[in-house]
Amino acid sequence: MLLIGDTDGGYTLPGWSPSGIDHPYSQLDGADLLPDVALGRLPAGNSTEAQVMINKVLTYEKAPYVVSDDWYHQSVLIAQSSYLGPSTI
Repeated sequence: MLLIGDTDGGYTLPGWSPSGIDHPYSQLDGADLLPDVALGRLPAGNSTEAQVMINKVLTYEKAPYVVSDDWYHQSVLIAQSSYLGPSTI
């Protein structure tokens, strides 16, 4: 799931709670804390910024600049922040 918009400003898509976390958007079914979908956000402040971000992602996904594509088959991404709690499970 992709959220487009910043938590404040002219192109607002608010986060949940005072800290603005997005984790509750990923809880589609059930009352457990584990997310049901992967979630990302493009924090655009207006429609022009949103279009620029979308174009950059699509351009890279269609034709990434790489010298070697070996890493396509051997990658993992792990992210964590101590203050985010359940959103990083």
